[in-house]
Amino acid sequence: TSEFFNPLTQAFVDGCYRWDARRGPRLSTTIACMANSVVPDFHCSVSCRHTVGSNAGSSWGMVFRVQNVESYFVFRMADSQHFAVAAVEAGRWRSLADWTRSGLIKPGAVNQLSVLALDNHFDLSINGQRVYELDDERGRNSGYVGLAIEMYAAGEHAVYDFQEIALRTP
Repeated sequence: TSEFFNPLTQAFVDGCYRWDARRGPRLSTTIACMANSVVPDFHCSVSCRHTVGSNAGSSWGMVFRVQNVESYFVFRMADSQHFAVAAVEAGRWRSLADWTRSGLIKPGAVNQLSVLALDNHFDLSINGQRVYELDDERGRNSGYVGLAIEMYAAGEHAVYDFQEIALRTP
């Protein structure tokens, strides 16, 4: 329980890493980084199914080049068939790709997000198709990799079942 999520439960259920959350009065994102995942070059893919909640009331995604809870990149998608990319620096969000419609996103089904990082260049894909690329002007060549959810409407309830998470390094 917090000012952001009330409650937020993260547990392994039926072979999935389930995040069950209800948003509190303030807009927020919550992240969880994989232990020992400070990596330079990597390929990470995450498969997830949004099982409860409105198509546009929340989103799920990946965080990467995480330095701390106030410095990272986030690649997220919603069942409304939209994705977005942002950089968070000193707790301030900067949109890199505004919400963009993509027919690659399958509402109510398992979707996969992936990031390929080579030096400071990133290719971002949805269900195996590249949708965005970016270069990290901050020059950070390593950081944590993890998961994220974000909720937009006060009181919104959402459940996400993360099904497959793969992190590969050279």
